[in-house]
Amino acid sequence: MSLRRVIPAVIALIAIVATAVTAISSYVIARDALNEGATDKLFALASSRQSELNQYLVSVREDLVIQADSPAIRQAMKLFGFAWSDLGNSPEKTLQNIYIAQNPNPADKRDQLLQAQDGSTWSDIHHQYHPWMEKLLHARGYADIFLISQDGDILYSEAKRDDFAARLGDPELAKTGLARVFNEASNAQAGNVAFADFTLYGPAAGSSNAFLATPVFADDGTTRMGVFAVEVPIARVNDILQRNDGLGKTGEVYLVGQDLLMRNDSRMGDAHTSLQRRIDTKQVRDALAGKTGTMEDLNYRDDSVVSSYVPMSFADTKWAMVAEIDSDEIFAPAIWMRNFSLMLLAGVAAIAVLVGLSLGRGITRPLTQAVSLMERLAHGELDVAIPEAQSRNAVGRIFETLNLFQGNLRENARLTAEREAESQRKLNRAEEIRRSIDKFRNRSDEALQAVQQASNSMRSSATVMGETVSQTNLLSNNVVAAARQASGNVKSVATAAEQLSASILEISEQAQKSSDIAQGAVTRTNESNKLVQTLAQSADRIGEVVTLINDIAGQTNLLALNATIEAARAGDAGKGFAVVAGEVKSLAAQTSRATSEISDQIVTIQTATHEAVLSMQAISNVIGDINTIGTTIAASVEQQGAATRDIARNTQQSAQGTDEVTRNIAGVSDAAKRSEAATADVTSAADSLARQADNLRREIDVFLGEIQDSK
Repeated sequence: MSLRRVIPAVIALIAIVATAVTAISSYVIARDALNEGATDKLFALASSRQSELNQYLVSVREDLVIQADSPAIRQAMKLFGFAWSDLGNSPEKTLQNIYIAQNPNPADKRDQLLQAQDGSTWSDIHHQYHPWMEKLLHARGYADIFLISQDGDILYSEAKRDDFAARLGDPELAKTGLARVFNEASNAQAGNVAFADFTLYGPAAGSSNAFLATPVFADDGTTRMGVFAVEVPIARVNDILQRNDGLGKTGEVYLVGQDLLMRNDSRMGDAHTSLQRRIDTKQVRDALAGKTGTMEDLNYRDDSVVSSYVPMSFADTKWAMVAEIDSDEIFAPAIWMRNFSLMLLAGVAAIAVLVGLSLGRGITRPLTQAVSLMERLAHGELDVAIPEAQSRNAVGRIFETLNLFQGNLRENARLTAEREAESQRKLNRAEEIRRSIDKFRNRSDEALQAVQQASNSMRSSATVMGETVSQTNLLSNNVVAAARQASGNVKSVATAAEQLSASILEISEQAQKSSDIAQGAVTRTNESNKLVQTLAQSADRIGEVVTLINDIAGQTNLLALNATIEAARAGDAGKGFAVVAGEVKSLAAQTSRATSEISDQIVTIQTATHEAVLSMQAISNVIGDINTIGTTIAASVEQQGAATRDIARNTQQSAQGTDEVTRNIAGVSDAAKRSEAATADVTSAADSLARQADNLRREIDVFLGEIQDSK
């Protein structure tokens, strides 16, 4: 890449990196500061709204306890109870017909009917207490006020909705929040308040409401008169949570119950979210678990928000209070700063590129001119015109250096031309000397080559003669050695033949003795065989006797058994005989066992005797074979002795002839050694001649080289 592009690129890169680092640092710092400020503000909002809502519910509870303990509520509870009893068998239908069905006012304004013209005591009491109840309802912001008997009958309702004069045990009301707080409060102690979380209440047109109730006792403090209950509308919660203070355009505070349903209505345009919108986020679950914190995450609308959450509880009910604002709104200043920094970065980059281009042209133009001049000088254009330096900066010094460089190149060119002319003269003189040297070298090489060839021929002849003499000497030595070895072998054979003859004579004598011993062994073996056969016959006779004894023992045992049976039949008179019979039976059994063991031993003896007879017969056969073989060996040994004596005589004659051959071959070996010495002298002379020729060639080469180097 050329300097014209590198310099602007480097300047622009430095400016862009510096601006980008500054912009990113500013954005990160601003975002962190905004995030910290937003989390602090949201946490304060969540905590303050939680505290405010809690204070409201506590004030309702305290007001409920105070009103339930007031003489006015006690008196109203007492009078409405009496008037209820005076209405006959169906007070519910009577009151609902008068104050609901025949009420001239719209459904949402039925409470404006102060007194019906039915002449009942209930209407008179209503005329007396209703205005006071109405003021209390509007002053506290309640949706309705109830006086409920201990039996669950709604004796009085300020709003006169469909639950007026109804029984809380009816299926339509049994599972409502009002029924739950009544059931709890009807058995509670004085001052205790039952609370039911916000639920959709049918008689209130399906709106979201909470209920609080407390027992009402008579003046004695022990007699239960009924339950005083109020209905808290969700509007009161909305008034607290939907205030815009500190929430900006996208912020909101909402309350979520343990069923993960939002309790209040959202301020973000959703008309009805109370008990309709399900919110299952980490913020809500952490708050329901009793945790407090802040985080940036997605909310129930899948928008990125910064949230703060705190747990809230009232009575036994737990909620999650969450305050959040969209991340885009919180970080809008940082985003604006980021966008502005990007535009600033683009502007700085453009300015840096322009400045870099301007500086690049100012620097690269003279540098390009200098490079062009150097290239022309490098190609040998020494007469090129180099402009004078216009300044004393680095570029000006480059042109000054080029002027000096041009002068040096011209001087070097002149000196080079002079050296080339002198070199040419020396080359011509050297060529003449070289031709003379080549002629002399060729002639001397021819003479030395002839000497070398003669030396080589003499060396070859001497070598061939030496090889022949060496081979003759080697063969004569081998023949001498072989003759000497043959003579020794012949003598050894003669000696061995004499020893073999003596051994054969001794073997013949020993073979005769072995034959005699074998004959005696055959005789003894036959006698032993007869004795063993006699022993076998005796064992057979003993076996027959033992068998007879065993049969007698069996008969004795049978007789003893019969005697025992007869003794048993005889009774006491045969007891002695029975004892004797038992002993006889025992002896017979012992005899039977002994004879059985003897029979086993006799069988063993018979088996061993039979095997001994067979072994004796085998030994007798083997000894007979040995006797036959010994006789044969004796005859063969006698024949071998005669042959061995003939071999000994012939071997002595061969030994004498071998000694004569050895003496003749020794003379041949001596002559070969003298020829080998003469051959060595010839070879040495040829080698000496070759060395002298080589030395002469080297001296000539050195001489000619020195002459050639001195040219």
